[in-house]
Amino acid sequence: MINMPLIIWFVFSLITLSDYSYISLTEWVKNPINSILIISMFASILYHSSLGIQVVIEDYISEVKSRAFLLNLSKLIIFFLFIVSFGSVINIYI
Repeated sequence: MINMPLIIWFVFSLITLSDYSYISLTEWVKNPINSILIISMFASILYHSSLGIQVVIEDYISEVKSRAFLLNLSKLIIFFLFIVSFGSVINIYI
């Protein structure tokens, strides 16, 4: 439910920017509201993709050990992607 409003906000915000230079985009991200919403969007999208990957693995991998390994690996990768995206936004914010 939260993915669509966040994505609509993100697209609308990018469309309404007057300039797409590096400086204007970093200033846009430095706005606290924008930073919070970007991090929320990343978290929501990555959580949604984690659930989707989990369903695919559970449906199509029949071997229990392989399934457990792939589920843990996918969760680890999604967590790593969140940490990188969170760190990137915080790095720009600071």
